Amino acid sequence: MPCKDGRQCLKAIRSNKKYDSIPIVVYTSLNDLKSIEFCYREGSNLYAIKPSTLNEIKTVLEKIFSIDWKKILYFPPRSRFVVNPQ
Repeated sequence: MPCKDGRQCLKAIRSNKKYDSIPIVVYTSLNDLKSIEFCYREGSNLYAIKPSTLNEIKTVLEKIFSIDWKKILYFPPRSRFVVNPQ
C-alpha cells in the first residue's frame, strides 16, 4: 500500500466510527505473536496467515467466506482469531 502499511491502515479504519460495521480480515505472511496480538487488539475480525499451497488457500478462503458477515460482525475469541488451513 502506498504511504501506509497494514498496521497503519487497520488503525485508521478502526479509529473512524463510521467503519465500525466493516469486517477486517488481515491476510498476511506474518505468523508471529506480536503481529497477531496487534491485529487482535486493534480490532481486526480475523487474522489469516497466507498458506503455501493452492489447496490450503482454498481451505482458508472457505473458512473466511463461511461466516455470514451480513448477520453479525464476527469477533472471535483469541483461540479462533487466527485462520489456518488445518
